[in-house]
Amino acid sequence: MATRFFHQEIKLFGLERWRRQTLSSFDPMSRTGGWTRSKCVTWRGPNTQRKRMLSARKSHGLAISLFLQCKRPWGKDFTNLLVAGSIPAEGAHFSIYSLNMRTFRRIMLLALASGVVAFLVVPLAFPFKSSGTESNLDAAGPGAQFSQIEDINVHVATSDYSGEAKALGEVPVIFLLHGFGASTFSWRDVMASLSTVGDVVAYDRPAFGFTDRPTSWSGENPYGFAGNMEILKGLIKMYAKNREVVVAGHSAGGLLAAEFARVNPELVDRLILVAPAVFNSGGASWLSSLRVIPQIEALGPALVQGIASSGNALLEESYFDKSQLTEKVIAGYNAPLKIFGWEKAFWEFTNAPRDNQFLENAASLKIPTLLITGEFDTVVPTEDTVKLSKIISNNSLVIIPKTAHLPQEENPELFSQEVLSWLNKTS
Repeated sequence: MATRFFHQEIKLFGLERWRRQTLSSFDPMSRTGGWTRSKCVTWRGPNTQRKRMLSARKSHGLAISLFLQCKRPWGKDFTNLLVAGSIPAEGAHFSIYSLNMRTFRRIMLLALASGVVAFLVVPLAFPFKSSGTESNLDAAGPGAQFSQIEDINVHVATSDYSGEAKALGEVPVIFLLHGFGASTFSWRDVMASLSTVGDVVAYDRPAFGFTDRPTSWSGENPYGFAGNMEILKGLIKMYAKNREVVVAGHSAGGLLAAEFARVNPELVDRLILVAPAVFNSGGASWLSSLRVIPQIEALGPALVQGIASSGNALLEESYFDKSQLTEKVIAGYNAPLKIFGWEKAFWEFTNAPRDNQFLENAASLKIPTLLITGEFDTVVPTEDTVKLSKIISNNSLVIIPKTAHLPQEENPELFSQEVLSWLNKTS
């Protein structure tokens, strides 16, 4: 049966020359031609599962690769064979390539040497070219607002107080911090409603949105945790001097907001954490230790360029109701990718220090806190926010139904209603 089923075309590569031989009937499971069952026993098929080669005969139409170790009939020099082909309904056609081990080693050493040379030369000889073409000011568009904090132009979006007439000092200033890969765009649908109780200031953190993307700086790294806290402190000083301050943070911005409030309790009166990423935070990437190698530093922006595609996948996961994830929304999130050098900035962010001590000291947070999460959040699991509510004292927990990681976008009306209700109760 096996002999009738298999028809092999065998190509042999020796030290001296190519030569070709055709066998009209050949059973790789028999001892025909000097093959031994013990040497030729396995094949690699779907899901890389190892199976008996005989079972290949039962899988008509399946593309497979056979990896054999056989010594005969061509002698001890030919010890590694690669067999590749497909099994159609009426038979099999395979090509067998045999390579002398000495030649194989030479080829592999040559390939390795070529790879090393390419790694050492190419990154330095051909600098990375950004996919962005615009400045952050041009990409932000006409009418965009910027605030100078230290040496950085921070992109802000503001909504002035629109409630009942009150003296300026009687209403709070609400600062909104976005999450990873986001910008002020993620707060667009709730800023107007929140302004009924106070002034609202949303801003883009360095490496995101339209804020400056410096490649050098003095003092704290603006992409790191400490540098981000300095920027928030500067914005509070600029917009809320001697006024009540409410800090709201989403996801990674929630962790930053929480740690800022813990470390600076005198600057924050109330805290709102939306799906805060406090249980899966960490320090800088392991790649940061390799930045002393010039080639790694040159390759860095290319290594993180995939954020353009992976960011869209994360955005899709962040929505429970996928119908709300329109082309307009996707375009809003991707707009900052037009900025020249965004890859370099993201490389800096990836390697920036993000160590913090919030989780270890969360129980010490005494500021009135509102925790909000989506019912079906999988990016920062809903149960993580529920877990945090059992650690932080003086908090209220709200779960927005039929939303995922972005409840402020999927159900801005209910989100705003819950926030306003809590602000009025705790004023």
